[in-house]
Amino acid sequence: MRDRWRRFITGYVILRLRGQRLEAFLNEASRAVPFFGLKRYGPSLAVGRVLQHHLRLLRPIARRRQVQVRLLERVGLPFLLARARRHPFFWAGLGLSLLLTLWFSSYIWVVEVVGTQRVRAEEIQAEAARLGLHPGAMRRELDLRRVEDGLLLAHPWLTWADVQVEGVRAQIRVAERNAPPLGADTPGDLVARRDGVVVQAVAFQGQLEVAPGETVARGQVLIRGLLAGESLEHQSRLRSGQSPVVRAEGVVRARVGYDSQVELPLVEVVEEVVGPRRRSYGLEVAGRSLMIGPKPEPARVVSWRMPIQIGPFRLPVTLKLDERWPTVERRVERTLAQAWAEAEARARKVIDERVGEGATILEETVETYRPGPDRVGVRVRVETLEEIGLFVPYQ
Repeated sequence: MRDRWRRFITGYVILRLRGQRLEAFLNEASRAVPFFGLKRYGPSLAVGRVLQHHLRLLRPIARRRQVQVRLLERVGLPFLLARARRHPFFWAGLGLSLLLTLWFSSYIWVVEVVGTQRVRAEEIQAEAARLGLHPGAMRRELDLRRVEDGLLLAHPWLTWADVQVEGVRAQIRVAERNAPPLGADTPGDLVARRDGVVVQAVAFQGQLEVAPGETVARGQVLIRGLLAGESLEHQSRLRSGQSPVVRAEGVVRARVGYDSQVELPLVEVVEEVVGPRRRSYGLEVAGRSLMIGPKPEPARVVSWRMPIQIGPFRLPVTLKLDERWPTVERRVERTLAQAWAEAEARARKVIDERVGEGATILEETVETYRPGPDRVGVRVRVETLEEIGLFVPYQ
């Protein structure tokens, strides 16, 4: 494939070769001129291809061997350009086409929505257009994160939104929450699973207790299942013979901050497990143990104890189980770059384990510092937009 493109860019010619001494001509010519695509049509006729700048090398050989060389076709970019040079409108059209192609490719022309069921695709497209994503929008001016966050805030039914741009096409992929179990038999409150600043609060059922902009603490009631006595819903349920205590349902999204700090030494001795787990069993009396089984040393040990009790009497003897993993000590030396990279990876892992499912990262900062001459430290701060509601039934 590379050879074909190279030949096209360089330019080549297709030749018809005729003569009684054709074989001698080909043998001599092949030492200076590489033929390709050569086809024989008998002992005195052949058709082959050579690069255009090799053609002049064939003429003296053809005269000596009395072989007629006839040019059948010129192929390649140089010949196309030479023909086009005589047609200025061709160049004008080509330039205009390139400009139009570049101009059209810098805009979004198609906006698709994938994953909707309850929310109509037209509503999502309308909200995306308000946020700047619409047919005719310039690609370089799009803020995809702003569009994703705006869709989540505008449509409480959405739990996830992702915008992908490929060429002139934008695809909005969304996921919807399951329908809230309105009228469920288990009443309760929706409380905050973590601290945060409320960005969006919508109650599907129950009494909304917070508003956007408020700071909430973990465990604080966000939507109360006990309806306020003066509310219309409370009075309506009483008139219809229903209980004013309901299952709180809704969406509360908040900005939540996470912080993780890890320090590492440049040189340390680490304990590494090198063998399978071994178990030993025994008794422990007055702080002394009598164990039976393998006891490799050194080892990482986890002990389990179970007191022995007969009726109301507890014996001064405890059953003991030791689980041991054989270990060796290994010296680890890190460069500054390696230590900072490892510390950052550990800090990010801690945050990833704490961030709620479906959270959108809004801001992220990484700080490095030196707590000592032989240590490095990394602090990672992440701010997310996530749903913080947690249903807690009444006891």
